[in-house]
Amino acid sequence: MRIMFLTAIAVLAAGPVLAAKEKDEGGERTPYQIVESAPGAAWRAVDPENTDAHEHLYAYYYGIGYWPQSYSHLEPLIRITPNDISLLERAADLNMKMDRIDRALQYYEYGLAVDPVNGKLITGKERAQKKLAADLLSLVENDGGKKLWQDLVRVAPDCAGVYREIAILLREKGKVDELIEVLTLLNKQDPDDQLIYEELAALLEQQGMSDQLSALREGRGGISDADKNSSNKIKE
Repeated sequence: MRIMFLTAIAVLAAGPVLAAKEKDEGGERTPYQIVESAPGAAWRAVDPENTDAHEHLYAYYYGIGYWPQSYSHLEPLIRITPNDISLLERAADLNMKMDRIDRALQYYEYGLAVDPVNGKLITGKERAQKKLAADLLSLVENDGGKKLWQDLVRVAPDCAGVYREIAILLREKGKVDELIEVLTLLNKQDPDDQLIYEELAALLEQQGMSDQLSALREGRGGISDADKNSSNKIKE
């Protein structure tokens, strides 16, 4: 039974290639007839080192929308050639389809480490960050008010990039308290980001959160020029 199952999978994967070969040679046999001439195909399909078999099986499962199975045959190929941009792009694409945005982001980052200016990878990463930000924000909003921002650090591979996308969504929704929390985390991760610092300082001042504002300014070594200008405008 196992041999029959493996043979069927191998036929489905290699069928188009084998059929094309047979047609070129003047034959018109069915895939099941073709496999009789290649009895070792089923066993080669499960060989981790057989890249051709994994390529065929990846393509077959992808073509019928079986994303997990397709991904399972892409992983061995990536282990063999981990810096192959095409494989990393495909892995990220499959994980996006499986709604494994966190894992897709990892593949985008691996790819960008190899090719930092790859437009497809950059666009894909941005799309993944937006999707993950929306999903995580929904998770926080549906948690009955419990704050989960700190936990998100362990969920998001590129937490700073995802936090920035969450901040965009919070600005659009007008959720000031949550925005302050996210900006505070971003400021801790990158204290030299002047735009984040100024936005956070302005929000703290608007909300009358003087203690947090003082702590923020002390962390920057006192009041910045932007803070001074803001204070002067308020006095005027």
